[in-house]
Amino acid sequence: MKKLIVILILLFAGQGWGATYYVSQNGTGSGCTDPEDPCSITDYTNGSSPFNDVAGDTIYCIGTINAAVDGQPGSSSAQHIFRGDPAGYSACVIDGQDTRDDVYSLKDYTTIMNITLQNGVQQNLITIAQRTSCMIDGVTFQGSGNEGADLNLVNSVIRNCIFRNNTGSGLVLDAGDNLEIYNNQAYLNGTDGEYNHDGFDLSGITNLNVYNNISYSNNSDSGSGIDLCGSTGVASRNRSYNNDHNGFGLCGPSGSDASMTLSHSISFGNGVGVWVYGGDDGDNIYLYNLTIVGSANWPLRIGASTDDADKQTVTMQNCIICALTGASHTLYFMSDKSNYVGNYNDFYGGSTALTRYWDGENNYSYDLTSWKSVTSQDANSIDDDPLFVSTSDFRLKPASPCHNVGTDVGIGYCGAAPEIGRYEMDCGFSVGTGEASVGTGQISNE
Repeated sequence: MKKLIVILILLFAGQGWGATYYVSQNGTGSGCTDPEDPCSITDYTNGSSPFNDVAGDTIYCIGTINAAVDGQPGSSSAQHIFRGDPAGYSACVIDGQDTRDDVYSLKDYTTIMNITLQNGVQQNLITIAQRTSCMIDGVTFQGSGNEGADLNLVNSVIRNCIFRNNTGSGLVLDAGDNLEIYNNQAYLNGTDGEYNHDGFDLSGITNLNVYNNISYSNNSDSGSGIDLCGSTGVASRNRSYNNDHNGFGLCGPSGSDASMTLSHSISFGNGVGVWVYGGDDGDNIYLYNLTIVGSANWPLRIGASTDDADKQTVTMQNCIICALTGASHTLYFMSDKSNYVGNYNDFYGGSTALTRYWDGENNYSYDLTSWKSVTSQDANSIDDDPLFVSTSDFRLKPASPCHNVGTDVGIGYCGAAPEIGRYEMDCGFSVGTGEASVGTGQISNE
């Protein structure tokens, strides 16, 4: 059923089945069906005729709109499309002019696409209550006084969007279920530099599917490029780099015996590459085929303390954890070692030692041999130079010791065995992107 709902949203986003209308800032049209004679955006927001029932309709927004927009006039369950790309006319920009708290208020069953929302005092896009079956596609969120978008959604999709230059986080999902977030970018958010702003704050979501997103150069005292704290689901093929604090943040998934998987993703140049902390007995965090490189503090940090706050099991396989620059250790472990399951990883670098463990009173540093002994884990892990193509291209050279030496984690791979790290060498590379896509049972580097 959940897959069917998402498919219906995708089909609906491509083509409406009702009327087509046009609106602009100062339109005076009566029928609203002619782009040369559009209606006023006020008619749409107020639900005036013909917008008193927009079920199945497509509304094109033309030019710059200096007004707050209510995203669903008339019936509270009217499925419709609001888009900003009328052929041959000015693209739609809805501007809060730093005077309107919220630029666009999203309602149920609404698709918004190919518009720019900017300069809200608080948020450029908001849901006043939980909304269902929405599609946000190709929208740019910029210049807000707080979050670019602050949403509570179920059975919805966010794709092909840009979140940039917002004072707070780029995208905040307060809660929700069955969400697909893909092909988005978040950068230069957290411009006030204050506490806990994220590029993508995707925390507290159940059944989350996050893939092919990029988050970089977000500035926050304690935020993440991509924050998955408290969420359940899968995050794959994401890239987070040059963020002030965490590349990825993961903490205990919500619910009994819940799990979150982060796989086939890259973190580099962040304050902490990946930080896993805070979970309950029975919760699971899975880290598969990650490449984590050169963070200012530690590439990987597991745990915030050794007390009851960190009880989740962390399973890590086929990961490269590489301290190229600035980091004293590849891994800083601050949780109960008995909650760690690891194997087929490559720990490389560290100016002081390979790994570091804090037991609540003292720090202990280990090379790989002693780490294997004290944890009874990582029996097949290595501590060799992974041989990246360069310090900015984290694909593997043909002679890499990470080639075809990983273990099958049920995701799919190319060649005789999975690689250690993000990229599969035997799939072939798409020059210039270095990204990969997951097909049925197989990883490729498209």
